[in-house]
Amino acid sequence: MATFKEYLRFTDEIKYMDNQIRLLGEVNLSEEKQEELSSVEKEIKILAFAHPKCPDCSVVIAVLEAMRKFIPNMNVDYRRRSEDKELLLQYSSEGKIPALFIIDGIKVTKIFSEYPESIREDIENNELEKEKFHKGIYNDKIYEQIFRYFR
Repeated sequence: MATFKEYLRFTDEIKYMDNQIRLLGEVNLSEEKQEELSSVEKEIKILAFAHPKCPDCSVVIAVLEAMRKFIPNMNVDYRRRSEDKELLLQYSSEGKIPALFIIDGIKVTKIFSEYPESIREDIENNELEKEKFHKGIYNDKIYEQIFRYFR
């Protein structure tokens, strides 16, 4: 199980580590969202396949880590696709990253793979929308898709 700090060391290139930290600092959760997250009492276990060099991953992980600050019972297990590809493919046939899963006992449920479902079509083949995604314009959509599984 890799922590966020260990996830940052999935690369040895400082610029990608710094970018991930910068993006995390740019995530602004409203007071309402902070209260919503703080009210989550159950234990949350997330399996996250991501890599700091992946721009999509960096955005999603920034939102996930910002959320984690407000949920004391939330644990995230970071994995590299390159090292755990079979496990990733077991839960998501696409094998794309970022891929987030919620683990409840032996039940594993995909939260999303690559992009939140609500914006996937808008982003997949549109470079301008991808650029917006990378700038954090869709952070609320990422938040909503993840939080839906915490209720």
